Amino acid sequence: MLLFTEPVLAFALFVLAVKAGTLRLSEIVLWHAQNGYTLSTVLAGIAALSALLPYFGKLPFDLAEAEQELMGGILLEQAGWRLALYRWTFFVKWFVVTWLFCELFLPVIAPFPLSLLLLLVKVFVIFCIAAVFETLLARLRLDHARAFFIHVAFFVLFALAFALIGS
Repeated sequence: MLLFTEPVLAFALFVLAVKAGTLRLSEIVLWHAQNGYTLSTVLAGIAALSALLPYFGKLPFDLAEAEQELMGGILLEQAGWRLALYRWTFFVKWFVVTWLFCELFLPVIAPFPLSLLLLLVKVFVIFCIAAVFETLLARLRLDHARAFFIHVAFFVLFALAFALIGS
């Protein structure tokens, strides 16, 4: 699953870097906040948002737990504080990646307390969207998940092409 989602996220970030003309995250955020959205940044943002749910390993993309679901999934042999540590590690990963997505694709330049509050609201909204998708959609088969990833990959490649031609 990561072999499909990691390149999509990397290319989406590369689209922003091409538009901003730099690889520094702070300058990318500043450029994006000053210049607004373009066609390529919107397409890259949609592709990155589409890749977040598979990156989290949540339904409908939790294919790693499909066969062992009755036994507890990939964390079958863990219990107690070790299981809690794994669960917290997953949550921190989800939070950090969502935070990065919000900072890069949905930037807001504001004073510190307000920007932190807006960031937490945006992260919460994305978590709610992920929860809605997890509730409404059934687990995908591997061939359907692969087709979804191929579509998202073409989407981000179109965004990169638009960024390179200046749109």
